[in-house]
Amino acid sequence: MENPTTESLRRIIAAVATGAGEGAEALRAAGVGLELEGYTIEVVVDPADPLPAASVRLVFGTGAA
Repeated sequence: MENPTTESLRRIIAAVATGAGEGAEALRAAGVGLELEGYTIEVVVDPADPLPAASVRLVFGTGAA
C-alpha cells in the first residue's frame, strides 16, 4: 500500500501543475504567446519533521527578449 504522505504529495504536485497549465491555457486563449520554459519539482520529507515539504516551480515565458 502507498504511503499516505507520498500520496498526498502526489496530489498536491498534480494539482499545482494542473492549475498552472489551466492558467497558461487561459492566457494563450487571450492571445498571450506563452510557452513552458522549464520546471523543477522537489519533495523533501524529513523523518524528524512530521510535515512533508513540496516545491513545484513552473517557468513560463512569452518568448519576448
